[in-house]
Amino acid sequence: MQTAVLLYLTTDPVILGLLSWISLLVTTLGLGVALWQIMKVKRAALAAKDAATDLARTVRNREQLLQLNSGLSQLEQTRNHLSKGSRDAALICLELSTSAIIGARELSLDPAEERRLQKLMIRLRRAADVIEPIADDREFMATVIRLREISIELRTIAVHRRYEYHEGEQ
Repeated sequence: MQTAVLLYLTTDPVILGLLSWISLLVTTLGLGVALWQIMKVKRAALAAKDAATDLARTVRNREQLLQLNSGLSQLEQTRNHLSKGSRDAALICLELSTSAIIGARELSLDPAEERRLQKLMIRLRRAADVIEPIADDREFMATVIRLREISIELRTIAVHRRYEYHEGEQ
């Protein structure tokens, strides 16, 4: 009896046609579900990529902020050593400040900020060239004023970077 039913189901054209239509419907439905799942995976992958990019930008901004603050701190130390007459220590601190600014410039994603930091580095190098042979009080005061101006500009950049960082966290 079972073989007769099986034979009937596999040879009857109406049943075979019905089975063909059902299998086409199931296949189409399966394809739709597969495409829907692929779109979900694509959206999830794009969201993960955006999150990774944002995280990398945040880490880069934090690192740049650390470099800027380090450069600012070293620049303040330079001014302190200059006011005490310790030119050798001032030159070392000035070189450390320049190195920190180079690091901050390399981390910058903004071309305008990169140019500002490049100009600051040039001004610091010029100040270093002047510190060694300072002969009179006028040159000394001019150098201290130059360093103060550089310090103010560096602080402005650091505050701007800090504001961008905090704004991005919210």
